[in-house]
Amino acid sequence: MTPSPLPPESRWNRLVRVARLAPDTRAAVAPLGFGTRVAALALGRRAPVSLLDLLAGRALGVACILALSAIALNYEEAARRLSGLAGGEDSLPIGEDVVAVVLALAN
Repeated sequence: MTPSPLPPESRWNRLVRVARLAPDTRAAVAPLGFGTRVAALALGRRAPVSLLDLLAGRALGVACILALSAIALNYEEAARRLSGLAGGEDSLPIGEDVVAVVLALAN
């Protein structure tokens, strides 16, 4: 704690010293029923939910299902082409542009 720039016998320093010596008369425990009131307030007020909030989770689930089904339906063909089994093609060399290869496979 930094020392006060005021002189030691200033009114402010005397007030602070006396305030530190005063006993704390506040209650240390919550009043009876406080927890029940807090729980009732927390559970009673629900934030309004928009339609977008309701549909966002479902849309994410549908998108994941569609992505997984697309991968499952095309996995065998992609694995066959990338491993070089389609028509005696060479396997994918290391360092080749993968995007160009995938676009060439789409033709």
